[in-house]
Amino acid sequence: CGMGRSESIYPCAGFVVSGGHTNLYDCRSAMESRLIGSTIDDAAGEAFDKVARILDLPYPGGPSIQKAALTGKPRRYKMPRPMLHSGKLDFSFSGLKTAVLYAARGVPGPDQLQETPADRVADLAAGFQEAAVEVLVEKCRMAVRQLGYRRLCVGGGVAANQMFRDELHRMAKRERIEVLIAPMELCTDNAAMAAIAAEDQLFPFHTGFDFESIRKAVKHNAKGRRVRGASTITQQTAKNLFLWSGRSWLRKGLEVYFTVLIEVLWPKDRILEVYLNVAQFGRGVYGVQAASREFFDKDAAKLTRRQSALLAAVLPNPIKLRAAAPSPYVLRRTERIMGQMRALGGSTYLRQLDDAEPR
Repeated sequence: CGMGRSESIYPCAGFVVSGGHTNLYDCRSAMESRLIGSTIDDAAGEAFDKVARILDLPYPGGPSIQKAALTGKPRRYKMPRPMLHSGKLDFSFSGLKTAVLYAARGVPGPDQLQETPADRVADLAAGFQEAAVEVLVEKCRMAVRQLGYRRLCVGGGVAANQMFRDELHRMAKRERIEVLIAPMELCTDNAAMAAIAAEDQLFPFHTGFDFESIRKAVKHNAKGRRVRGASTITQQTAKNLFLWSGRSWLRKGLEVYFTVLIEVLWPKDRILEVYLNVAQFGRGVYGVQAASREFFDKDAAKLTRRQSALLAAVLPNPIKLRAAAPSPYVLRRTERIMGQMRALGGSTYLRQLDDAEPR
């Protein structure tokens, strides 16, 4: 939040609100922070994604709900504000999500609808968004008051929601505090999601090796067909960081050693971060930021889902497969990756990286 500012932003109340976090911090300096509030169940961005699925809206949930809510009446359905008056800085969104489900399709039982009637979608989206934003903003106000600070810094995917941004600014004006919200382009996770969808969908769950994929690759290759790989993102990170290209038992053995070491020492989000920064996307193009600049003339944080999927589509062979001039195969692969990104759940899926500790 303080990029481009000459003066320090500290001390401040910090708020990270995304598909994996809904955390409030006492930020005393760049090196000193203390968690003062968090969600006890779903993260805010996760709730947006789940409610979007209930309303049969496309992924990602945040933009879909925001768009649907534009024509909705937020007070048609009474939505709860969980923990709004608890006096605590913690959050809960599972009850709000359940309220949307019951209003949309009815209570569980034989009469519960399988789909949400179209005439309810806009009003429920508006009601959910208003309730969620009210809770988020009020907890921010409470945090600033309790800490006695005059500045609030906000970042994360949910910070892209326009109603949330507007209400934060209104609250800041009333409280006479400064609010710094991360730029919209810094509130996305498309590149990370595309890499996982394309290369390693079990990344949050395995310990460096996908043994089922290895078994299938061995069976496939034994038939003399085109060689199929089964390397995970962790294995590719180990190879790209420490080893060389080509096939040999020596290189594979060293790759296994470094893969185990990386999984033991690094959390999953760190592995993915390094992978994205060392992966090759073209001849002489290494790292997603360099690729984004080379092929789309923008920062990686500003990549759209399609652009991210296109970059991920060339990862199997970035010399033969070209993002700058994609072949029909690359374009088909891009579409498949985008479909997998939607199916996996985006920010909700990435939340599992935060829960995965080093082995």
